Amino acid sequence: MTIQLTDWGWRYATRKDWALKNVTLSIEPGERILLLGGSGSGKSTLLRALAGLLNDESLGESRGNFEMKNAQPGLLLQDPINQIMAEEVGADVAFGCENLGVQAAEIWPRVNSALDDVSLRVRLNHNTSRLSGGQQQRLALAGLLAMQPSVLLLDEPSSMLDPAGSARLRESVSKAVSGRSSTMVIVEHQFERWLDLVDRVVVLGDGGRVVADGDTDQIFSAHQATLQELGIWLPQPTERNLSSTIPAASTRRVTRGETPTLSTHGLSAGFQGEVVARFDEDLALLPGKNYVISAPNGTGKTALALTLAGLLPPVSGVVRTEGRVSIAMQIPDHQFVAKTVGDELTLSLRGVAEGYEDLERRVRGLAMTLRLEGLLDAHPLALSGGQKRRLSVGLALAEKSPVIILDEPTFGQDAHTWSELVELMRTHRVADSTLIVITHDQGLAQAIGDFMIELVASPDATDQQLASGQNPREREGKAERVPPIWRVSPLAKLAASGVIALALLATLDAVSASVALLLELPLLFFAGLSARGLIARLAVLISAAVLTGVTISLYGDGSGRVYFTFGLIEVSDGSLALALASALRVLAIALPAVVLFATVKAQALGESLGQRTRLPIRFVLGTTVAFRLISVVADDWRTLQMARISRGLPAAKGVRNFFSASFALLILTLRRAETISLAMQVRGFDAITDRTWATPSRFAWPEWLLIAIGFSIAAASLAAAISCQTFNFVLGVL
Repeated sequence: MTIQLTDWGWRYATRKDWALKNVTLSIEPGERILLLGGSGSGKSTLLRALAGLLNDESLGESRGNFEMKNAQPGLLLQDPINQIMAEEVGADVAFGCENLGVQAAEIWPRVNSALDDVSLRVRLNHNTSRLSGGQQQRLALAGLLAMQPSVLLLDEPSSMLDPAGSARLRESVSKAVSGRSSTMVIVEHQFERWLDLVDRVVVLGDGGRVVADGDTDQIFSAHQATLQELGIWLPQPTERNLSSTIPAASTRRVTRGETPTLSTHGLSAGFQGEVVARFDEDLALLPGKNYVISAPNGTGKTALALTLAGLLPPVSGVVRTEGRVSIAMQIPDHQFVAKTVGDELTLSLRGVAEGYEDLERRVRGLAMTLRLEGLLDAHPLALSGGQKRRLSVGLALAEKSPVIILDEPTFGQDAHTWSELVELMRTHRVADSTLIVITHDQGLAQAIGDFMIELVASPDATDQQLASGQNPREREGKAERVPPIWRVSPLAKLAASGVIALALLATLDAVSASVALLLELPLLFFAGLSARGLIARLAVLISAAVLTGVTISLYGDGSGRVYFTFGLIEVSDGSLALALASALRVLAIALPAVVLFATVKAQALGESLGQRTRLPIRFVLGTTVAFRLISVVADDWRTLQMARISRGLPAAKGVRNFFSASFALLILTLRRAETISLAMQVRGFDAITDRTWATPSRFAWPEWLLIAIGFSIAAASLAAAISCQTFNFVLGVL
């Protein structure tokens, strides 16, 4: 299986310039290649081509020859959250194996082995949305390793990982390609730990051409000047321990006359009331100083950043700031609120410019500093990953706020842009501002850090098990207990709800609906829903029932005693009886559906539909992934509101602001959907012929029991109406 490119090039449909030109490259089976190049040189595009993702003419045009036969490529994309297909960790890793038709008995051993290889030792049913960015990156890699691809393509796999995580990931990749069983092509800017694993280096220059190709020693000895000119990192010395070179922030006490720009007292941070991290001591951060937060993945650094910026309420304690806080978020896409790069820069600089001409000059100057001068009219989301990061950092620094927070400001940068960003951090802030940098980049920390801020992570049960040497997957059944109804097939829940609904739709009377409601109430207790979740669901349901009842009481057919008349409105005995029956029927029909489907996960529904119905598999899987995307989009909306507030814009209140924010969300969602589509292709979605399922969808006595309960409720409600002579055979409308 040889991969051969001859004078091959690619141009995206939305771009005028070619991303790659005249690439001639031959890759033999078992080779391990390090692909280098400056920012924007086309490395990610070449990996996508090798993964077989650029065959669609609607994406762009190619020229030259490209041959790759009998290969199963696996690509790790830069953005981990858009590579997650399932709600649970185990199901996500199994997704690609199932698409390839791997036998069910073999899938779970592969899943467990892949998770161990990447050191992601969480429960198989752990929610993927609760993983940190670094953990999501390891999850995405585990999904690829489980597929056992013949060509492993890695696009900056350790860019979001702490040093320990990077070392573990390197070990897992080494194991995956041991024995020359797989070909590997890896893109990394800081690649020292990978050098002893690769045997060949390919260098892309400006314009997407191959400018050097050879063994590792030869490239770094004969082409050093070329590498430096392109901004490619050269091998660096061994990393030092940051704690020995940068003093802790708590050693710098506030003296009389000094006013902190930011201080905390008893601060702990987290999401939805769940603590993920806290500071070891109260902080008093001083103007003119740089503070570095460097801690392992999953320790709550991003939650703390958002809390310090005032965008996330503290779980406990307080944060006090002197003036505004600017922030460059971990994911640059979340920070952009304008339609062009120029508009983004203008928004951040308008508060510091002196007049229109000065604003224009500052915009052009900052664009040149960020190497974005030719992209002022481009949409921010159309930029490359490195360009987006430079723009987001530049926007935060340009505002010259008293406190500036940068979350992973240098990932995805080549040597030139890294140096320029460091210099930007040093020069583009006023002397009395405080800079807080959250980073795994030890070179950055040593270059700008005055003090280190120590974090205390709040370990969950999984972390405690790992600390005691226990594998959480061996304790799967005991670690987390759920009510039995959660384990019942979603199809049985759908059938039970449907039977009740059909019976109540056949009659419109208060007796049948009341009996059904009384018999349905135990569902509230057996569902195991939290009081908060139950109230939220019932509030919507009760509101709908009340609104239905009020409307029918005012406009329903009148009969009997009339109580009130005004124009078309007439309240009478008949309309009130009809209103009561309608409201009760809405409650009786909707209650089982709301409660039962609150206990259904999209993943379980997809498994049931895929195995128990004749629906097309691609439709079922695509719909299941789309359901997961809904929760991601909801998170995006909340984060975009944070971004607007941090940029000095109002939240999405009022028609104009709402549509502006909605348009930004639409663009972000379309971009996300495009990436997810590519990730699904990488995980074998387009190659599905005879899909297998890691988790069989059962339909046994619990399912039949629930359906029988549904029939019993339906029969009892109809029997009560008939015996009370209130049965009214009409197919009313909800």
